[in-house]
Amino acid sequence: MILQWDDSDDEPISVEEPPSSPSDPPMSPDQSPVVMHLSLHAMLGGNGAGTIKVLAAIRGSPIQVLIDGGSSDNFLHPCLAKFLKLEVEPAPPLRLMVGDGSKLHAEGMVRELLVSIQGLQLCLLVILLPVAGADLILGAAWLGSIGPHVHDYIARNIKFTYGGQEYTFQGQISSSPHPAQVHHLKRFRVIDVIAECYTIE
Repeated sequence: MILQWDDSDDEPISVEEPPSSPSDPPMSPDQSPVVMHLSLHAMLGGNGAGTIKVLAAIRGSPIQVLIDGGSSDNFLHPCLAKFLKLEVEPAPPLRLMVGDGSKLHAEGMVRELLVSIQGLQLCLLVILLPVAGADLILGAAWLGSIGPHVHDYIARNIKFTYGGQEYTFQGQISSSPHPAQVHHLKRFRVIDVIAECYTIE
């Protein structure tokens, strides 16, 4: 699945190019690529070839991050941004074209999103988009910023050197479904991801 940015202005508007090291400030929106892509896994959810799902945290709240080389940029679910009361700015006038002809609209952006992933603190510029694959999508732009890296899709990990230090992100191994806790249901209600709810007695 490919989402293409259809901009009505004469001059292309860019969205993001991540920082090259942990200490660098986020890049400005006018330095990002013109065309944005979102993979099928990021759009519809689920792990697939070329993706690794890891646990992370934003402001102490646990989130799921999908590392996905098939997506071009970093995308955050807008309901999560609302739930965490993040500082959201208007996004450039983007129209994202989906492969089936439908359209998605960016609902804003967060310039300096601090994300803690297994010992590494990232400062990201993210676009708010209602994706289902995870709370946060880290795409090819972020993978390009960390330089050479090694994926092991069987062991579900990614190894790389960032800011002069070596890191290994260990992904989640797919497991069978298990009962949700009350705090899970509360969060699902707040971020509006529950379509229907039933009780069984």
